Amino acid sequence: MLKLMRLILSSLLIHKIKLLSLVFLLTTTTKVDSSSSNKTDRLALLSFKELITEDLLGLLSSWNNSLDLCKWDGVTCSRKHHRVVVLDLRGKSLRGTISPFLGNLSFLRSIYLQENRFHGKIPLELSRLFRLQHLNFSSNSLEGEIPTNLSNSLTVIDFQSNNLVGKIPASFGSLSKLTILELGTNNLIGEIPPSLGNLSILQTLYLGWNNLRGTVPNSIGRLSNLQIFRVGANKLTGTVPPPLYNISSLRTLIIAYNQLTGSLPQDIGLTLPNLRRISIGLNKMRGLFPVSLSNASRLTALDLSISYLSGPVPNDLGRKMTDLDWLNFGDNNLGSGDASDLRFIDSLTNCTKLRHLDFYENGFRGILPISIANFSGQLNMLDAGENQLVGTIPTGISNLVGLFDLNLDQTSFQFNMFQGSIPPSFSSLKGIETLDLSHNNLSSQIPEDLAALMFLKNLNLSFNNLVESPGERMNVRDAVKGLTTIKEVFLGVGIHGKRLQHLNFSTNSLQGVIPTNLSNYLSSIDLSYNDLVGKIPASFSSLSRLTHLDLFTNNLIGGIPPSLGNLSLLRTVDLGVNSITGTIPHSIGLLPNLQVFSIGMNKLLGTVPPALYNISTLTHLFILINQLTGSLPQDIGLTLPNLQSIVVGENLLSGTFPVSLSNASRMKMLDVSASNLLGPVPFDLGRMMKDLTKLRLGVNHLGSGNANDLRFINSLTNCSKLQKFDFDENGFGGVLPTSIANLSSHLDEFLAGRNQLVGNIPPGISTFVNLANFGLEQNFFSGVIPFEIGKLRNLKLLDFSRNKLSGPIPKSIGNLTRIFGLFLHENNFNGTIPSSFENILDLQTLNLSYNLLVGPIPQTVSLLSTLSSINLAHNFFTGPLPLEIGKLNNLQELDVSNNLLSGHIPSSLGNCLRLESLLLEFNMFQGSIPPSFSSLKGIETLDLSHNNLSGQIPKDLAAFIFLKDLNLSFNNLVEYGVGGKISTQGDVYSYGILLLEMLTGKRPTDEMFTDGQSLHKLCKSALPEQVMGIADSRMLFEEPKEARNDVDQNEKIGQAKVRECLISLMRIGVACSAESPGERMNVRDAVIGLTTIKEVFLGVELQPGGKPGLNPFQLHQPPTESHRERSGLMAAAGPSQSAFHCELELGDRSEERAPPPR
Repeated sequence: MLKLMRLILSSLLIHKIKLLSLVFLLTTTTKVDSSSSNKTDRLALLSFKELITEDLLGLLSSWNNSLDLCKWDGVTCSRKHHRVVVLDLRGKSLRGTISPFLGNLSFLRSIYLQENRFHGKIPLELSRLFRLQHLNFSSNSLEGEIPTNLSNSLTVIDFQSNNLVGKIPASFGSLSKLTILELGTNNLIGEIPPSLGNLSILQTLYLGWNNLRGTVPNSIGRLSNLQIFRVGANKLTGTVPPPLYNISSLRTLIIAYNQLTGSLPQDIGLTLPNLRRISIGLNKMRGLFPVSLSNASRLTALDLSISYLSGPVPNDLGRKMTDLDWLNFGDNNLGSGDASDLRFIDSLTNCTKLRHLDFYENGFRGILPISIANFSGQLNMLDAGENQLVGTIPTGISNLVGLFDLNLDQTSFQFNMFQGSIPPSFSSLKGIETLDLSHNNLSSQIPEDLAALMFLKNLNLSFNNLVESPGERMNVRDAVKGLTTIKEVFLGVGIHGKRLQHLNFSTNSLQGVIPTNLSNYLSSIDLSYNDLVGKIPASFSSLSRLTHLDLFTNNLIGGIPPSLGNLSLLRTVDLGVNSITGTIPHSIGLLPNLQVFSIGMNKLLGTVPPALYNISTLTHLFILINQLTGSLPQDIGLTLPNLQSIVVGENLLSGTFPVSLSNASRMKMLDVSASNLLGPVPFDLGRMMKDLTKLRLGVNHLGSGNANDLRFINSLTNCSKLQKFDFDENGFGGVLPTSIANLSSHLDEFLAGRNQLVGNIPPGISTFVNLANFGLEQNFFSGVIPFEIGKLRNLKLLDFSRNKLSGPIPKSIGNLTRIFGLFLHENNFNGTIPSSFENILDLQTLNLSYNLLVGPIPQTVSLLSTLSSINLAHNFFTGPLPLEIGKLNNLQELDVSNNLLSGHIPSSLGNCLRLESLLLEFNMFQGSIPPSFSSLKGIETLDLSHNNLSGQIPKDLAAFIFLKDLNLSFNNLVEYGVGGKISTQGDVYSYGILLLEMLTGKRPTDEMFTDGQSLHKLCKSALPEQVMGIADSRMLFEEPKEARNDVDQNEKIGQAKVRECLISLMRIGVACSAESPGERMNVRDAVIGLTTIKEVFLGVELQPGGKPGLNPFQLHQPPTESHRERSGLMAAAGPSQSAFHCELELGDRSEERAPPPR
């Protein structure tokens, strides 16, 4: 027994020794392995350090072999194994790439490298870190794609604010422990992986500011723990999954800047009780303002701006929002235009933390509630602009002293209808930097106390009615009186450091001179659209910070101060539409930063300083409508590489078209019209002008009349943004190239009139689907109008007049339902007026005269109720004048003369009360003049001559006080005038005017007869000495020269006889055309006078005569171009330039009627 016990003890002792030996062995082995692994971590970190190219803080200086790696800056080791578990180098200003050897830190749980300047790709080796839980590389410059096989242990991935590309890995859906995924502000593409909906404990998902497309997956609505959902600023479409609005844990919802549709649920304020931030703007959402948002008591930021929301804002919106900091629902359709629209403002007084309030550009109406005075003292922005607010600006703003002491950054009440004065209480806004009260109806003067706003940088009072009292305009000195009286503000001697920088008083009624002592801190001055007088102050040269000077549209005089050339920072100079004289100072060419130089519509002389054409920063040059001379430099397209707009027309320029403009690749508007430029136009003009929108070459001499003139049009097919193209009146020849079909689809104006173009109108014009103004007038186009013209459904003005077009007018013109001006006159069109014309309901002017049109005038003309002018003269229309024409209440001019119309003149014409000109001559109308004509009180021209009218002339015609031209000749009218007496005073007047037209070659409607002048007054003032000066040169002899023989002496005598004859004839014409009927020469005396003149001048006796009951006499003239539109009682004919021949014919009406002249 004892022996057995000894054996057992001996055995146990042996096993114990073996066990202790094993423990010792294991312990020794572990220490060796730990030391080996620690060395691996050291090597990995030193490899990381080797790729750091910049360490501004010297952080990695501790990473060396003399120090335990666990004591290195940014490194945390585990206590037990002394392995690296955390690498935290956030915000250490490190630059370099991320070493792939980080993948050897096998115990690593967290990497924080955010807010540095790492670049390159994310190492794929990080996928070996199976223990990794936190990975944050945000706010660097990393590139490439996101690794797909990251650790399943990850709870946080933050790669936001880098330059990563590619798609979001679908494999992320398997990272079941993930709670935060932030990939925003990168360049990611593709769709949001539906697999992300499997991340059941995900709390934050930030994917905003990428290029993601597709829809928001429905699976996102399954993320029951989601608190932050940010996908704004992508290209997402479709609707937001409805379950997303039911995730009660959601605190932040940002979906703005996408293309999402649908609407916000009306119960969103109840289903999302923890909502703190929401932003949905700049999508395609619609719907009503959610009333339930009044219950969102935890909201700190509510941004519904630019969301197409409508309806009222809940009156109690802010009742529970005690933490609200930001409120913006600007640019919507909120409000009903009712006075109660702004009742919600009362509830916002509960929002004691409110700093930003913005409800601009809605439909709110009414006055600003006085409760606005009780707003949060922390408010620093208030924008109520572009609504329909009325009344006065509340003076209660003065109660918010604390508010403005905390730096009110911006207040904007612009684009409303506020009236009254600017509240003096605004002087209490001590911290205000920007004050914008523009585009209202404010009056009175600017409060002097505004000068005390020492932090004011931007002051905009433009577009108001700043007047001192009704009917009296404010002097600009008074307008800035308060500012100029405070030396600290305007002269910059104050102690607060900030000064007035932007001054905008544009579009008011300010007058007087511009103050000379403006603040040296000003960088922008805008006094445009006022009535300022005097000179531009030379003291402006001391405003060394000035970058913008706008004095456009005033009454300034004097010259441009040369001292402006000292303002080296000046970028904009706009002095247009004034009365500035002198030359452009050479010093302007010394402004190295000048971008905009506008001096159009002044009285400037001389040449443009050559140095101005060498300012490479210049983008806009406007020198139109002056008296400038010289020429455009041939290299302007090279020396001004940034030029975007140039307008130089209506000066006294000359020279050839600058070939180098073909290099102006940034050009948007090129207008050299009316500049006396010679051609040719460079064939590659538009080659580089990708952004060109307006090209105006009209009224120059650019063409040579040959077929190559329009080659440059081919290059304009590169100008994909071209909207306006004008090359009329240049002498261009050839045909329109077929390449016009490839011009920009944005083209809305194409003007090619008054050239020498031939051939057919190309069918390719059908591509001009946005064309509004189409002019090909006064060329030599032939053939038919293409049927494709009907595709130009946006046309408003079509002018194909004075060509050689033929065939019928295409029915497709009836598709042009927006057109208001249609001019097809002086062509060879035949057939009838298309019935489709009845569809052109906006037509105002219709001119089809001088064609070969036949058939009746359509009765459906009455449907065109907007018509104000109809000219169908000189065609072959038959039948009666439609009764329905009397329904055209807007009609002012009607000309159907020289046709084959018959029947009675419709009495319904008397309903056209706006009628000013009625021309029915040379037709076959019969019956009497309608008594309804007595309603045409505004008639100025009435010509019923050369018809078969009979009966008496309505007595009421004598009461037409505006009537200037009355012609009733060549009819069978009796009892003309009042009281049954035959009167010829109206016809005598018409004859007198006609006679003066023939003698002078001028018409009473010529443009020279304005401001009370007339043909009658011109001739009367010329008698007798100046008659030869105004006479038509075609009737005069050539002036005799001194050294001529006796035969020439006879011509000189003949010239004297012509002069005497002209004086006598002009006296008769003046006497017949006196303004007062009682002062006019009677018919018998006129005939006797003419007979006497003819007997004296030609020695031919002429015996007057006549028949009772007919017009007293008839005088005819062969038709001439200048007298086709009206025939008088008498006309003088004379193809000879050496004699003036009058012929008087008498006879009854049974003789054949002379055909209408054509």
